[in-house]
Amino acid sequence: AALDRLRARVAETGGAEARADFMMLDLGSLRSIAAFAQALGERTDRLDILVNNAGLMGAPRRAQTEDGFELQFGTNYLGHFALTGRLRPLLLRAPDGGRVVSVASLAAWRGRLVFDDLQARHRYTPFGAYRQSKLANLIFALELDRLAQSGGWNLHSLAAHPGWAVTDIMASRVPEAPNAAERAIRGMVRAIFRLMGQSAEAG
Repeated sequence: AALDRLRARVAETGGAEARADFMMLDLGSLRSIAAFAQALGERTDRLDILVNNAGLMGAPRRAQTEDGFELQFGTNYLGHFALTGRLRPLLLRAPDGGRVVSVASLAAWRGRLVFDDLQARHRYTPFGAYRQSKLANLIFALELDRLAQSGGWNLHSLAAHPGWAVTDIMASRVPEAPNAAERAIRGMVRAIFRLMGQSAEAG
């Protein structure tokens, strides 16, 4: 249903030649990222823009990606890092320069990179891990732009903040909260999001 809505929107705004395709990608899997990049390279010889937006937030218990990384850090940051690297050849072929947009979050302001425990094996907190992943994304966006400028790459890297947008980010791939208190808190957070947030389209 979501793909049908997207295709209808593309046809409405993009003209007769516009097209929306669906391709499977799991940012928590390096194997999936490699397969996606290869499949995309077989479909097109260039990529004009890559928006690094997918992710999850606030997993109540520590979990891991299939490659053994902490789930939020592995999906929100390492997955986007790997995807961007795999797609860089296509981005560099864009006539006006490929654009890599990393979607930012206010959570990064309170983020801290714990270099001796990036995978939160010794101390895990749901939103501490999320803040770390979003801070890492911002640093990545800045460093990629610096490398592109110093290396003369045909590439632009920037970060964009969507504001307080109502999405299902807290539900995606996140196990249920283990107790009633945490479930109540998560329910209140979702209610506040819906009450005060703007639509995903506006963000």
